[in-house]
Amino acid sequence: DQLLKDFARCQCGGWQRPDVVAFEEALPSAPLCRARQLAAACDYFVCVGTSLLVRPAADIPRIAAAGRALTIFVGTEEPQDKDAWHQIFAGASEVVLPCILGALLDKT
Repeated sequence: DQLLKDFARCQCGGWQRPDVVAFEEALPSAPLCRARQLAAACDYFVCVGTSLLVRPAADIPRIAAAGRALTIFVGTEEPQDKDAWHQIFAGASEVVLPCILGALLDKT
């Protein structure tokens, strides 16, 4: 019941669809294209807390690596596509990210 209350209704009285993509639905092409462009041009690509099992989003780290970005993965499970990553940090993001940030700040 509360879940339905959280969704907005449109002017026609029907439910508005939340801004999500369900499994087996295509991602909107414009945001996906933009993500690929940004990945190809970035210097650093940090991926946190995802299994990277769903394509085409799972291809974006490889695009970043091909564009010469330093790629960093943080997650509780190792990524399947290990050769796309320069650094893999195993563990919960709330533990690993403060350690990475602390190490970076110590170098400055």
